[in-house]
Amino acid sequence: MADDEGQKVLLYVYDLSQGFAAQVSQAVLGKHIAGIWHTSVVVGGFEYFYGGGVQKALAGSTPYGHPVEIVNLGHTQIPQEVLNDYVNELSQVFTPQAYNLFTNNCNNFSNELATFLTGQPIPEHITSLPSEVLSTPMGRMLAPMLSGVESQLGNVQAGDSPLQLNSPIPGFMLPQLQQGTPAQTGPSASSSAAPAQPTPPIMTYPVAAPVKESAGASRAPAVEKQEAAGPSRGYSINDSDQAKAAQKAAFEAAVRAEFARIMAVGKNTANEAAALAVAAARQSLARGQM
Repeated sequence: MADDEGQKVLLYVYDLSQGFAAQVSQAVLGKHIAGIWHTSVVVGGFEYFYGGGVQKALAGSTPYGHPVEIVNLGHTQIPQEVLNDYVNELSQVFTPQAYNLFTNNCNNFSNELATFLTGQPIPEHITSLPSEVLSTPMGRMLAPMLSGVESQLGNVQAGDSPLQLNSPIPGFMLPQLQQGTPAQTGPSASSSAAPAQPTPPIMTYPVAAPVKESAGASRAPAVEKQEAAGPSRGYSINDSDQAKAAQKAAFEAAVRAEFARIMAVGKNTANEAAALAVAAARQSLARGQM
């Protein structure tokens, strides 16, 4: 854990329209829509999001570019192992085939994960966006035309190139915009001068499978380096390292067991249960009972 408060949980908010929705929504829908929101949850330096299934990448490395807003959702005490198990469970619900632009999208996933981690949902103006659009006559008329956008968003993978969303709105329905506005110049014009950034290691959750480490995260080189130092007693870490690893494994096992026990009682949120489980495991460790 990062500290006694736990790890900070952030919500990354992206505008898939790159400002276009704010400019044309009033004219097209008769209602102002500030953006077409995509969200992801960031915890422990990793970004979790739903596209072509549940995805995991280093924070800031996804195909959605740069967030227009970062919301501090609070802190979580939930251990990484419990988080991994929960995300793997979510991957059985948020599958590539189940993606639906209005009822089962990235924001629904973010809301589930944020609530699990912090006990708090994501901002309502984000989760209510589909109902806002469908509450207008033009929104209902455009809904059947959104299958292409739905297919795009439902197939995004963590390692994809930057996303360029196709507009489902026929050109004749769009208002005439002043030339040179961000909506016409597009994201490529504003970002063309920016230096290319190297792609960080990417991690993806398969459906109903354990969490996998990305290529490059392997610890084999470190082991080889230790072994190269000279002959040993058949392993590459010393007794102290082994003792620490065993203690860490025992602590994590105690946290998982206590967490499961508290959640089975049903009186605490996941985050409260995690905090209690961590405290109980620490007390047990201090008493030398682990």
